[in-house]
Amino acid sequence: MRSVFLAAGFALVAAPLAAFTAVNGERVVPSPVRGIYEVVSRAGAGPRQIWCAASQYADQVLGARGTTRIYLAVATERAARHGGRRTTGFTITPDTSLADGPRPGDDGDYSVSLDRLGYNLSVSHAGMFCDSILKELLDRP
Repeated sequence: MRSVFLAAGFALVAAPLAAFTAVNGERVVPSPVRGIYEVVSRAGAGPRQIWCAASQYADQVLGARGTTRIYLAVATERAARHGGRRTTGFTITPDTSLADGPRPGDDGDYSVSLDRLGYNLSVSHAGMFCDSILKELLDRP
């Protein structure tokens, strides 16, 4: 019985350790679905902030660099497992249904999508959305 309590205790401690916080304060966690990670967005976060966090996680946690593509795997939705907060799912290992997804400029659309499954940006492109945040942090006295 003691081992059951220890295992449960370790699981509770390990769960928060799996979270990653991006430079903009957005939290990123592994999804229950293998190969997908979720940005759990704060109130007011828009596509640029969410893609910034997805890029930082891909780079710093998954080791993806430069031209590696990040794919939108799960459109933004409210997730009960995150207290009803908005989550958006990403992957760097797309299945065939996502691999040929739209890119910026397809059909003249340059908006950054959080609802077109398969939409993808390179790690470096999405990482540029973090630049203004980093500049602001570095410019503080």
